[in-house]
Amino acid sequence: MRKQLAPYGERMTRALDKFIDEYEIRNRWINVGPTRAYLRKGPLYVNGQLWPATVTLANMIVRDSRQRQGCARHVLQWMEGLKGHTIKEKPIQLIYVENVLNERMLAILIRHHWYPVEKTEFPCFYKIL
Repeated sequence: MRKQLAPYGERMTRALDKFIDEYEIRNRWINVGPTRAYLRKGPLYVNGQLWPATVTLANMIVRDSRQRQGCARHVLQWMEGLKGHTIKEKPIQLIYVENVLNERMLAILIRHHWYPVEKTEFPCFYKIL
């Protein structure tokens, strides 16, 4: 299974990095292999505090045949590795996953010490970098 994901992982990482480096683009669907991820970057209020440079995973779709093979985990690990990167010359300080409706994703976020956001209709999580 690792060999299967390696080329996918490299392509996904390049596509995600390109999104961060594009100065004017604030949101985008990233489509690589079995995964479609909708990301946003910019300011965000979380628990009443403004974070000027955040990256948000707003939606992720993984083809059924590739479920449970690490695709979502790869995107989350990439997000966690954004410490030291900037958005419009502001350091990224917070990463955010909104509206977590999948039980497996919920378990991954909890297991990897993401914090739940207060007072949201659907579970949302964040991590300070």
